[in-house]
This record gives sequence, structure tokens and C-alpha cells, in this order.
Amino acid sequence: MRHEQVDGALLGFTRAEPTPGGLVLSLHPTTADRVVAELLPRIGTMYGGMRGIAGLRLTGGPGRWRLSGLLDGTHIGLVHPQPGWVPVLPDDQTDTAYLWRRNPRRLHGIEVDRGHDSWGEARDRLLSRLLRRVSLVNEAGAAHGWANTYTHGSRGVVIEWCCAVSTAHMADCLVRSGLTAVPADLTGTEEPDRVDLARFGQLHLGDALATVRQGNCAEQRPVLKGRVR
Repeated sequence: MRHEQVDGALLGFTRAEPTPGGLVLSLHPTTADRVVAELLPRIGTMYGGMRGIAGLRLTGGPGRWRLSGLLDGTHIGLVHPQPGWVPVLPDDQTDTAYLWRRNPRRLHGIEVDRGHDSWGEARDRLLSRLLRRVSLVNEAGAAHGWANTYTHGSRGVVIEWCCAVSTAHMADCLVRSGLTAVPADLTGTEEPDRVDLARFGQLHLGDALATVRQGNCAEQRPVLKGRVR
């Protein structure tokens, strides 16, 4: 979302809550439609390639929306401040085809054959853990309500901001939360000095990387404007 967050919801979510039925994410009302649209899979008809999450589909209905994975059967609940919220999602465009519209209950060929780079497993685990630490991540936007978030190649994510908290504070909180705890299947991929790199805002999990850093305060960027549905 880069500099278009609202109220410090850096990833478009305000809360993450584990429940017996799985993870439940609370959406910020202004960016809810955009977040869901960005997560659902689509292909570029001009240049090829897929964006979004392979196999992900939006299921349920008002008050019970879920992001469901056709590949692994995973379900993530979505909560919106307005119980009757119905997401407004884009139709196919000249240069984009939305796979979830064309194949709502089965996988498209490109989803089945999607490539998985060498960092895929560690990166997916790292991003999943960040998503479960919404309150910590959103501290970066506490001062102005926005930050700069973007992918760092195919390895992970970068979160940078100007005020609110220091790099050391953010990195320390995320490390103490268990963000970089190495699971058994990744043991042996860590380099001995990588724990020290957290002091500089570089958080590694296997070969995946999350970079958090505070910069100098600059003029506030405009936030995304939209009608709350």
C-alpha cells in the first residue's frame, strides 16, 4: 500500500485474532475493498505472470466473509466494521484477467503450475507471521498514519517510516514476539551473525528478509481517499 495507509493500518488491517476456526483479520473500512482485490489472483494479459495469491478465493457473505485457499483448504475470516459490507471488486480489464471470477471453484492452470522460487517457503512463513503481528507493525504509522511498505525483490518486505518508534524498538519487539524463531525445517539455514543484524532492522527467517527502518521526517504523503462502505 506504500504511502496510502489510513489511520496507521499499514497492511490494511487493524487487528488479528486467533480463533478455534482459524485466524480472523479486521479490515480498515476505507481500504477494505482494495486489500481484498490485491490479494485475489489475477494475470496480466499483455505481459503474462500472476499477481495475488494462487488459489485464493473470497467465500461466504455479509458478516461471514472468508479468504479460502483451494490449494490447501485454509480459511481466514474477515471482519468489517459494517456487518452488511459487500466488497466492491474490479471486473476484468484490457490488461488484467481476474482468475477468481473465471474459476471461482477450481484452479486456473497458471495457479497449478505457478513457480515457487528458492525463498518461497521461508518468505511465506515470514509474511504470515508479520500478518499475525498487526498491532506491532502498525506502531510504525502511529505518528502520521502512514508509512512506506513494499516488497524487497522476492525475498520479503520493507517497512519504513519517519516518526513514532525507532528502528531498534520495532526490530526488538518483532524479534521478542518470535517473528524470526527458526522452525525445525529451516534449522541450519541461519548464519551465526544474523541475530546481530536485527539491531540494524534486518530480520531474517531462513533466506527471507523483513527490513524495518526509521528515516528522517518528511512532508506527510496523501492517504488513500475513498467512501466508507
